[in-house]
Amino acid sequence: MMHKSHNLLTKALLTSAVVLSLLTTSCERKDLWLPTSQVPIEIAIYDIDLETYFGINWRFEWMYDWPETDANYGPIGYTEPEYVRATIYNLDGRNGQRQNPFTRSMVTNGRNRVSLTAANWYDMLFFNSDFEYVRTQVADDYSFYNMTTRSVNAPTYFPSTRDLTEEQPDPSFKPYDVYNQPDEMFGVFLDDLYVSEDPNDYEDTIDENGNHVYLYRIDATLEPYTFIYLIQPVILHNYCDVDDPEKPDSTARVRAVNGLTITGLSQGVELFSRKDWDSPVSINSEDIKPMQVHKTVHLANGTETEADVCAARVLTWGLPGIDPLQARRTLDETGVAPVNEVGNWIGLNFVLRGGDVKPLAFNISEQMAQHPAGGVITIYIDASKVFTRDEVDHEKKDNTGGGFNASVENWQNEVNSEITI
Repeated sequence: MMHKSHNLLTKALLTSAVVLSLLTTSCERKDLWLPTSQVPIEIAIYDIDLETYFGINWRFEWMYDWPETDANYGPIGYTEPEYVRATIYNLDGRNGQRQNPFTRSMVTNGRNRVSLTAANWYDMLFFNSDFEYVRTQVADDYSFYNMTTRSVNAPTYFPSTRDLTEEQPDPSFKPYDVYNQPDEMFGVFLDDLYVSEDPNDYEDTIDENGNHVYLYRIDATLEPYTFIYLIQPVILHNYCDVDDPEKPDSTARVRAVNGLTITGLSQGVELFSRKDWDSPVSINSEDIKPMQVHKTVHLANGTETEADVCAARVLTWGLPGIDPLQARRTLDETGVAPVNEVGNWIGLNFVLRGGDVKPLAFNISEQMAQHPAGGVITIYIDASKVFTRDEVDHEKKDNTGGGFNASVENWQNEVNSEITI
């Protein structure tokens, strides 16, 4: 069997039983005969260790208590897909043109069957198909297989230009169009696989019904196409008004974060190459978990202090123009992070004590480059410096709606008329 090697994390085991009529002069020839030409495909999904993608220190970096058994939170890592879609291409010889593809929907951890012809070359693409937001784009000549999401008409959580400070984006900052977050997606592309006609390449075994069968085995790996980022705003000095000599207040300056926007993320991925699109977009999330107060947190300088912490889990295709998995491997092996040309900003929408909201933006380009396949992104906010006392205590005014209510009193000139229609 000839195929390229793949690192194993998730194993998709393809076992094929093929009807062959072999002419051979070898006296050691195995008998190879089956009453079916179908290929059983068994796909097993195993737990994916987040350290492989996040880095070995992610549990130390992550300071928010995330109760995975709580339905309001759910798993912090990847979840097992229920279905896998197989697209199998016949090749016109080795490294040949893809042609005549056929697809099958397969059940994870179930026994699935397809038909293959021996002495043929194949390309095989497997990915989970339980999508809500992902859209497919396939070339007519099967040269690419793209996945992306739709753009959405949504505001971004960034301050207006007049509110920018030296901590905010420079004039070259671009929020980009907002796109839906992708679903969790796993897959593998196996190219130039040869289904042998040599009986020595088959395993002689007995199936579950006691029948004598020969199995042709192919090992593959399902790895993520989408990547999880754990966003962690840390609010420092949130109770700085407790010792105010004129107007002491023991409550928090920041009550919550209720929205975020991340810029500079890829718009999609090409499944054969695993390369992310070059075009950058933004994503939004309003699913920001409740603030946990008086937590012991690690500062960037290695010291510890108490602070309040919020959290969000977002899914992305990764950074534009890279293969995130290869970038992660390169980072682990050489310490060299991918070049992050467009950069990344995060906008956070803070709910203040008086009920008003204020968006702020922070540059997270370096952190994102150090986490090309997902990971923990921590933003430190000093509430004593970035918010004034007037901003914090300003009461939000309820919007009573637009329009007007007109009334006319003492109308004297009443006229009755008949109108024929």
